[in-house]
Parts: sequence; C-alpha cells; structure tokens
Amino acid sequence: MKGNHYLYQLDINELLASMGFDEVFDIVNSRTDGDMEEEEIQLKKPQSATMSRTILNAHRTLMALNETNRELFCDVVTLLEKSDVGDADDSGG
Repeated sequence: MKGNHYLYQLDINELLASMGFDEVFDIVNSRTDGDMEEEEIQLKKPQSATMSRTILNAHRTLMALNETNRELFCDVVTLLEKSDVGDADDSGG
C-alpha cells in the first residue's frame, strides 16, 4: 500500500517577494479581464554563451536587490565569474 505524499507548492508571489522583486515591482494576486491583451511571443533558442551571460547578469541583479540575495547568490556569481562566463561578460560581448 502506498503512503500519502504531500507536495508543498510555494506561491509564486511568495517566491518573488522572498527574492526582493516586491521592492521594484507591484505584485498583484490576480488580474481582471481587460488588464492586458495577451499575445504569443515567439522565442528563439539562445546560444550557450548568451544564455550564460544572461544567467550571470540576472544573479548580479538579484544580488543588488537586497542583502539576503547578496548573501544567497554571492557564491554563484563568483563561480560564474571565474568560469568562461565571466570572461565572456568582461569582453563586452
């Protein structure tokens, strides 16, 4: 007999607030009809180097939001900067 398994689903707004996004965005719990028109966005598959630079820059931005993020992502940014990502980013690419 299988046991019961419960999965805690973190509310996306809690996640955004915990990372400091509520300091720079107004986060709402729901939207009303007519708030915005929906349109499909065509996505392109990014090159590996471009994606790596984007990830590095995103983590730098998160660190700049608050002290908690600075402590949380410091090692990630340091590791990325020591890798080819940091070198590619410094080259102005």
